Amino acid sequence: MALLFRSIFEIEDEGFLDRASGLFREWIRWKLRNSSLDFENDGHTHEVADGREVAAVSVTHEGASAFRGRLFEKRGREEVRTTFTVIGDASGVWSWIDLDRWSEDAWERTWVPFAPGIVGAVLRAVDCRRGSTGLDLEHHVLERDRGALLARQVVDADREVPIVVATPTASELAGDLTPAVERAAELQRRLMGIAPVYLLGSGAVTAFSREMLNAGEQMDVHSGAVRTYLPGAGGVHDVPWRHRFVAYSRIARRPPDTAARLVATSLLRAASHQPPPPIWRSVRELPELAGQGVRDTELTELVDLAESELAVAVKAAQDADERASEAEAALELERETQAELLAEHDDLVRRLRYAEAELRKHGDAAVAPQDDSGFVPDFCEEVVQRVTSHLDRLTVGPRVLDGARELDDHAQPSWARKALRAFEALQAYAEAKEGGADGNFWTFCERTDSLSVVPTSWLAMQESDTTDQNPKFRALRTFEVDPEVDRSGRIYMPAHIKLEKGGYPSPRIHFFDDTAGPTGRVHIGWLGPHLDNLSKN
Repeated sequence: MALLFRSIFEIEDEGFLDRASGLFREWIRWKLRNSSLDFENDGHTHEVADGREVAAVSVTHEGASAFRGRLFEKRGREEVRTTFTVIGDASGVWSWIDLDRWSEDAWERTWVPFAPGIVGAVLRAVDCRRGSTGLDLEHHVLERDRGALLARQVVDADREVPIVVATPTASELAGDLTPAVERAAELQRRLMGIAPVYLLGSGAVTAFSREMLNAGEQMDVHSGAVRTYLPGAGGVHDVPWRHRFVAYSRIARRPPDTAARLVATSLLRAASHQPPPPIWRSVRELPELAGQGVRDTELTELVDLAESELAVAVKAAQDADERASEAEAALELERETQAELLAEHDDLVRRLRYAEAELRKHGDAAVAPQDDSGFVPDFCEEVVQRVTSHLDRLTVGPRVLDGARELDDHAQPSWARKALRAFEALQAYAEAKEGGADGNFWTFCERTDSLSVVPTSWLAMQESDTTDQNPKFRALRTFEVDPEVDRSGRIYMPAHIKLEKGGYPSPRIHFFDDTAGPTGRVHIGWLGPHLDNLSKN
């Protein structure tokens, strides 16, 4: 038996328990397309149609009441069971919905489910929540200041369920929002009853991002991306890579359910680990709730023993599990970066083929460059030397070389190559600004047709308010510059490029854009390990 889906939430209607049996029956009738179908709530299994079986029972015990309904479906070589349980006492009412799967072939590939229809039936019938978070039948589209309200909900320390935030691209936001709405709707279909889904509309992306910067660096979402915020977001020990980020490059030109398939798997797996609501202990020993299968009373002693042994094992494995989680998150971030770069590579290949075809039409052929443009660095120190000698629109500060040498202690050639690409993009940006281009470096990378850009997911044009207002962290990001830029000879550089998104040393390039100022250049203050901030400490 494999548990594919579990949804547990509170019902804001004390009388719902009396209606649960009728709601389950109506759902079965709708699902089986039989408006006259009926069965007894006697705990026995009844065959209803085409190999499908239904069992339902209601019980009361020591002030607590419960209803449980089950639907068994044979689907080719596998069997699926949907279990709907409602439990209530003086403290409140809970709904608990499971979807289990068996297969004749134990190694047959599993599938990512949609939320069972009974979940939607409950959400349609009554207001539901988990802790302070409401759970709804549909996703929500937010505009303007409601983006900031959502950010505050995301960082609420008492939140118990994940929150999924989808964003439109700039073109969708300015024109047709339908593709973004379809992506959000597909997320809702998978995660209904587990996590609320929000789509940031006009003005809400900026409001949300501005507020999330207070929770830490790299905590926002924008530009068509989708992000999952787990409980505990923005806490003292939180790290950005806990909250899965799916860049738009991974879902562009793909079906609307692509984002849902990427996001839902891990959330459904985590939700399946939820324990039953505490009230369950008061009725779990009643044999009526086990139907004709294994009785809960037969498992009680084994469960209690397993729980005590599990507590010891969890304590012993806690440190190793934390390290594994961090490594897995860092690997996932690198996979996302790789996906962005592969998408960009494909685009470059298409451009090259088009250019070659156009040349052939005119009887010409592309000639490989004869200069030293094939420079491929293995060390960040080599990159700094290259920038100093070849990129005339960049000014390298005195601390850059020391930071580069710190990175070279880790012997990671990929950092050097990413750094070179970032500096070449800054050079191209400065040249474009000299030619009259508008906007900042982010705008240049997002909208230009130049091949010398970096993905906008690498960029952060400002720091969080926490970092900005902390004298220690602000001082670490204040670097030497030409006195023409600032008479003090030093300036705060919050804008930075992320060469790696997680782990340590998580290299960064900090820069100051003076392309519209007296020097007309970009000043590089730092290439080196991630500088201290609150979340890192």
